[in-house]
Amino acid sequence: MDEISIKIDEKSDIDIDKPHNDKLHNNNPHNDKPVTKIEISPNEKYLVTYSQVDNSIAGWNVKYSLKLDNILDLSDRNVQIKRDLTNDESESNKTLYQISVSDDKEVAFINDENKIEIYHMNNSQEIILDCGYYCDYVYCTFNVNGELILYGSNHTVFIYSTQTNNKKWDCKRVYKLFKDPEDFKFITISKYNKLYLFSNNSIYKWNLDTEKSIKILIIDEEIEGKDWERKKYIENNIEISSSEKFICTRVKNEIIIYSIELEIPIASLDINNVTQLRNLIKYPALRSRLFPLLCPLFSNKICSGFWDSVKGWKKCLGHSKQNDKLLTKCDISVRATNKIAYVIQDGDIWKVDLEKMILYINSLPINNSDEVINKEMDKTYSHLNIFSLISYNSYMDTISKLFQEAESGSKKFILEQNFVKWIINYRNLADYKGIKLQVIKKNNINNRWDLICTRDEKFKVDYGIEPFEMNLFNDNEIIILTNVGLLIYHFNENDKTISLNYYYYMKFNKIDHSRDLRDLRDYRKEFSKSTLPLPKYNSFAICDGWASVIKNNKEYLLKYGIELLNSAIKGRDLELVDQIYKICLNHFEKDFRNKMFLSIITSTMPLLNEYYPEYIEKFSLETTMIIDSPSYSIEHQSSNLHLFSFQYPHMVNLSRSILWFKYNELMSSLLENHERISLILNSFQFLIILLTFPIYFITFYILSYFNFIDDLITCGLFSEFYFKIVSYSSNYKRIPTITFINPYIKFVNYSKYYNWFTELILPKPSPFVETINRDIYRTWSGEAILNFKWNKYGKYYHLAIWFGYIILLICFNIAAKISQEHVDIQRKLLITSITLGSMYLILEIRQFIYDPTKWIQDIGNILVLFNI
Repeated sequence: MDEISIKIDEKSDIDIDKPHNDKLHNNNPHNDKPVTKIEISPNEKYLVTYSQVDNSIAGWNVKYSLKLDNILDLSDRNVQIKRDLTNDESESNKTLYQISVSDDKEVAFINDENKIEIYHMNNSQEIILDCGYYCDYVYCTFNVNGELILYGSNHTVFIYSTQTNNKKWDCKRVYKLFKDPEDFKFITISKYNKLYLFSNNSIYKWNLDTEKSIKILIIDEEIEGKDWERKKYIENNIEISSSEKFICTRVKNEIIIYSIELEIPIASLDINNVTQLRNLIKYPALRSRLFPLLCPLFSNKICSGFWDSVKGWKKCLGHSKQNDKLLTKCDISVRATNKIAYVIQDGDIWKVDLEKMILYINSLPINNSDEVINKEMDKTYSHLNIFSLISYNSYMDTISKLFQEAESGSKKFILEQNFVKWIINYRNLADYKGIKLQVIKKNNINNRWDLICTRDEKFKVDYGIEPFEMNLFNDNEIIILTNVGLLIYHFNENDKTISLNYYYYMKFNKIDHSRDLRDLRDYRKEFSKSTLPLPKYNSFAICDGWASVIKNNKEYLLKYGIELLNSAIKGRDLELVDQIYKICLNHFEKDFRNKMFLSIITSTMPLLNEYYPEYIEKFSLETTMIIDSPSYSIEHQSSNLHLFSFQYPHMVNLSRSILWFKYNELMSSLLENHERISLILNSFQFLIILLTFPIYFITFYILSYFNFIDDLITCGLFSEFYFKIVSYSSNYKRIPTITFINPYIKFVNYSKYYNWFTELILPKPSPFVETINRDIYRTWSGEAILNFKWNKYGKYYHLAIWFGYIILLICFNIAAKISQEHVDIQRKLLITSITLGSMYLILEIRQFIYDPTKWIQDIGNILVLFNI
């Protein structure tokens, strides 16, 4: 086989008037036929292209340079895909609905019968699945771990392990959308195991690893019509591209950037406004992390304005081999890595260097028609750039180096880089302790240094501020290590201002400075972790400037707002408490997508209940009966409860039923290929059901309840008979339902640092447990929380406690009264009694550790302890 290589040009000198795009010339891997689809592997090691006309798939190695690896001729395989009669070569034209590829060169695709087929590109060997042959699929992809993920037309997710020696992949996990699946429309599945669904004008993300869901976006436009019309709308107008930190969603002409860490949308841009795009990509942190995510969203369907603006890009892509002139049809599909974008345009493939494309976009003339909007967007992107640096922990290497230099005893007061100079002065007066920062820039005309801006940072300390060391992260950011802590400052060239990006208080010995070196080493360990440590109480108490930064920046408020509000409450700063409370509610009232700001208030409710209980009543009254979407709607849900809490979507883990699933597929195979054997088995099953119906039904009910069996496929009387009875008896009447937001966000959540072993010894409750306030639970939201907690595990927990007490009582009484002739039985009963008694003693000890005063005041606990 011929090997073809196309290397990426690494030269730094380019002509911005000619964007650097290389057409993928090759030895005709698709026999000179146009390319229809393109996909790249999860870790960007392998790429495949598909030609509908040629009916072939070509594989390319892309790790270092682009090399043609192998060609899979689908006409030689037993692939049942439909013909397309729109072209002259109609008899050979076929279509694959969707295609994906793994890093190990396995290609999977869905044909027109909605069946999955998998081949290895090295040897064209077909790979089969151990189950799922009879399912219809709408999507397939590989995740970063190399697993195959399939989404079925019956809203079922299958995850297969590809790490097998034979050519058969085993199903490891199965999930199914349980309640009201017809209300949900599939969008996509990311390589990070995230499933995205659309329902009720909202986009939901369901995590396949944690099995938790969250609403990430509310679409203002009301989407109506029949089921197929809504599905078509989603296919044409909603696209998602995601990483581990951000989710970029295109809704018609708007791209919305969602922060996974903060759980809110943090920025947006008009897809046809090149000025906004340029304002975003001029920031290095955003350019490297967001631009590869944005590229796939610039599809041809609605982005004609964007492609018209970037004329050089379109002209370079638009030549057709057939007539050698620019085509008017803009048929573009994009797949991007961190550095390279691969583009299909009118059947040709092009390789685009993203850095050079960015330089070209930056060279385009500025459109000032929306100057106000663009300026506001630029301010948002500036904040987002700083937040991105913190989220990705970009400072950690520089901070590590800073601690090393500080331990060596070197000190700097002036730093200069690329004609930008930082000057730091430490002011230790009787009534003022602070730091003065100055940024000066060299004037190329007169070769003088001009003062650009200054900032004075005041600290509420009674000792002098002394420097340890400082370093530049880049031209516009400086990291300073002092005896009052570590500070990160940012110089904004547009606004000519210096802003504080991060402050972490450090406590050093005020008298014995010889201990500073040891303290520095201790703090160095804190900053040796992968993330910046959260600021502590004193960080806000001694630096008003840091508190002001957090209040006025919504990204910072979400990240550090809980610690700031805790600090304000403990410091009895009522003015600051009121400011934070109003800011959080204002963010939420402006945009319902900002509901996570409410979690800042609800997470601190135990302290509010202790110091300022009036704010709990105020919060309960101001957040009552808020609908979950700007557009009021009444849905029809299959529930007959007056008030119930729920989480969309409700996915059920059916991994326990994989063996049952395989059994039903075997029965389907017998019915299809061996009807006589299938008839005999069904007759035998009928006799068993007839003779043991009560036992059969109870057994199947228990197995179904614990998800050991399911109705993914029902073949054979054992399956069909039971599930038909269940379906007839469980047809709920769908009643009109209004959905409200429960404003107590994260109120019932435990700490993200939850450890089950530590929990056994030192229980750390959620705010729900710590806050006993009547103002919460007299509202519908409070009632819904109680119903949720009780139905989720409360009733099972109390039932288990009660059942255990009954067994303890019975075992102990029988052991006490049994005759000496049955010593062995008595010993077993006593062992059981001691075991159960020890468990209940541990529960009492945990309650005592949690709140000794409350435990002692409850006389019932004393009586129970003596009984144990």
